Amino acid sequence: MLARQGGLRYLQLLMVLLVLLAADRAIAQDDPASEPDNVQPVAEDEFELDLDDAEMEIDLGESTVESQAEAVAVVAAAAIKPPSLEELKQVISREQIEDSGAADLAELLGRQAGIRVSEYLGGTTINYQGLPGKFTTILVDGQRVPGNILEQMDLSQFNLGSLDSVEIISGPRAAAFGGGNAGVVINLKTRSGAGHVAAMELGYGSLNWQREHFRLGNGDDFQNWILSIEHQKRDAWDANPGQPDTDLQSFENLTMRGRWDFRVSDDDSMVVSADWFREEGRGLDYSPPNLLRPSDLATERWGATASWTHRFNNGSSMTLTQSHGEYSHGLHRYFLSDDPRDERTAFEESTDDTELRWDNKMVYADWSVGIQRQAEELQSDRIKTNDGSQTADSELLGAYATYDWYTTPNWTLSASARLNSHSDFGEELLPAVGASRKLDNYSTVSATAGRGYRAPSLRERFYDFPSPFNYTIIGNPDIEPETSWNYSLDYSYAKSGRSVRLGLFRHEIDNLIDFVEIQSAPQVFTLENFDGVTTQGASIGLEQRWRATNRHGECNKSWFGLGYDLTWLPEAEVLETGLRLVNSPEYDHTVRAFYEHPRLRAELLLHRHDPYWFDAENTVRVPQQDSLDLTLSSELGCGRIKLSGLNLMDETNIRFGPLPGRELRVEYSYDF
Repeated sequence: MLARQGGLRYLQLLMVLLVLLAADRAIAQDDPASEPDNVQPVAEDEFELDLDDAEMEIDLGESTVESQAEAVAVVAAAAIKPPSLEELKQVISREQIEDSGAADLAELLGRQAGIRVSEYLGGTTINYQGLPGKFTTILVDGQRVPGNILEQMDLSQFNLGSLDSVEIISGPRAAAFGGGNAGVVINLKTRSGAGHVAAMELGYGSLNWQREHFRLGNGDDFQNWILSIEHQKRDAWDANPGQPDTDLQSFENLTMRGRWDFRVSDDDSMVVSADWFREEGRGLDYSPPNLLRPSDLATERWGATASWTHRFNNGSSMTLTQSHGEYSHGLHRYFLSDDPRDERTAFEESTDDTELRWDNKMVYADWSVGIQRQAEELQSDRIKTNDGSQTADSELLGAYATYDWYTTPNWTLSASARLNSHSDFGEELLPAVGASRKLDNYSTVSATAGRGYRAPSLRERFYDFPSPFNYTIIGNPDIEPETSWNYSLDYSYAKSGRSVRLGLFRHEIDNLIDFVEIQSAPQVFTLENFDGVTTQGASIGLEQRWRATNRHGECNKSWFGLGYDLTWLPEAEVLETGLRLVNSPEYDHTVRAFYEHPRLRAELLLHRHDPYWFDAENTVRVPQQDSLDLTLSSELGCGRIKLSGLNLMDETNIRFGPLPGRELRVEYSYDF
């Protein structure tokens, strides 16, 4: 029966592709590629070009037949290609990062439509379109990052000062970034040195929140390097003083990162990067002497990556990447004790990844093929394996191909396929298809359908987690991989300061791994597979900008704007149990108002969604009900100052389960 259902799925994908091809042929007859689109006049307030009587100098360099041919191909491609699915991915730019009031990656992602962020036991879970956080893949420059707790990532280890942009990728393009992603890929692109770089960022806020970030770099046409270091800390606080514990621990962390880009030859280049992170979360100084939070922890991670890229004369390139990372996590102690066993490392994890990738960009098509090896190892005295060892390991081999075909000036067809071979679970084929149709100069509609896959982690299979709250989670070596079918339909429109985004999505998950209670006193949980999990809903994004005018009625460079985002999730439950998935509110609203000027920016952000979980103290943990944030940033001397007021409506911020009430922060950045 399952095989028959799988065959029907593949048949559905094939039928979708054939329908799109037939539609393409019909459209091509009425709108041939050789005829240009009707050119519409551009309004005066939509386009400005001011040369300021400056002299213009163009250096064409050495003219060759090959360079002329390449230039002709580039011009032809620009005239023919509609937006590809790669270009339609969501990108948070460096400017948007700086203008936000976010202090770390968790706060930045929590502002994005369709993404829910919550914190628990020292980790952060990121839910996308109702999917559990374990389906979200976090990468740094396209490479995996080791280490999480109960399948939750500590996002505080990624400081915003070292990031150039954040990419949010889904659909067929996600096939190149891992073992087959049912959810979304969040790729953190780090800064590279370009010329002289010397900058600092300083911040101070409520609860003695402090942040110091420094960057130094230099470079020329042949090589550049950049080094960054960041220190951040905050005191603990108590959401309910009537209870004898501290709801959120203090923390202090330090991050260092370095990157070196250099040209080996005219056609070869290399990138080497390394980073180190350590964080301590302490409740000892803020709780009674005999009761400490489970997040009294020490976390340490380091990683290194090297990649070599060779560019061919036809515009294609081949890249070989090798990365290694290690992560350790441990509790300081549960109770005050002189026993050294009470302060130990809970587990150590290491990853070792290799990838060979070939990219080719042509006039009518772009494609990529690659092979990957992803190995990981887990060490702990809390591991239970068949041979009784304290080490578990696994290996995933993958081969993938992605293809974007620009069939007409308005149509892009996309397809991908990935074959996984897991050392413990065998082979799995993951196909995906997509299409993008440019309706006119301002609007685009796109659709994707594909299969996702996630193998159980070593912690889910072998690791026993003892909680200070008198419950235990036991790993299950017999759980099976999770698979899914994912569908989306999106429409976007942008013209004259107005933008509209509409989306429909559906995810059907088989073999969802979730907790089940096997003993009540004391509580013991294990992990099992559940059939029949579906999330589906819709998303809406609206934005309108108005250009400000001066007292003479003339336009200037200032803008006022209003925006609204809604994610509606009517279905997000496990059919076998009837329970709704964690951290998946039915409604998620965001309203924002902003003012933009070259020297000043102000934003007011109102976020609302329904609470549904209360802990033993009757404290709402996730998600929050209302929050109101205000951010002001302006040039100050040779630098820039940013003032942030967070959670201005509530006494208790419950965004991440929970955080302090009203927070005030002031930050100053300066480029030397």
